[in-house]
Amino acid sequence: MKVYACHTNDDRFWALALAVYAAEQALPIPGIPI
Repeated sequence: MKVYACHTNDDRFWALALAVYAAEQALPIPGIPI
């Protein structure tokens, strides 16, 4: 699991980060810088 540099309490950020993480598990894509 990647560690994202941005730390925030914004739920929208965490929803995006979780979606990106899920996509990375399903597809062999490189990490996306936030």
